[in-house]
Amino acid sequence: MKIRNKQTGEVLSIEKFEELTIFEVVHDVVEKVSVEPITRKSILENAIKCVCGDRDEQYGSPEDNFAKIAQYWSVYLGEEINAVDVACMMSLFKIARIQTGTCTFDSFVDLAGYAACGGEIALKEE
Repeated sequence: MKIRNKQTGEVLSIEKFEELTIFEVVHDVVEKVSVEPITRKSILENAIKCVCGDRDEQYGSPEDNFAKIAQYWSVYLGEEINAVDVACMMSLFKIARIQTGTCTFDSFVDLAGYAACGGEIALKEE
């Protein structure tokens, strides 16, 4: 069993875990994780949990949420974009994070989730 920082995805060494404050432990900043091999199946299963779980209750449907983001970004950019563009740009954001060395399991899970949401929105629009 290992300890993972839920905010960064970093698996903590015993030394780093011992440096955590009681606040971080009590307030659920870390979690125990099993030492299972990371596979494409585990990434996709975790993406399913994220995009098919209670996110709709937290943020609204991906269609509505991405459409709202598209409205804001369109104003900022001075150019019309849509919900599918948002999914693609968020995917690129995750790819950039992976490429610049902050590669975590969660980055790949999020990338798969954005691709799934974008695909669903795009194919519903057809």
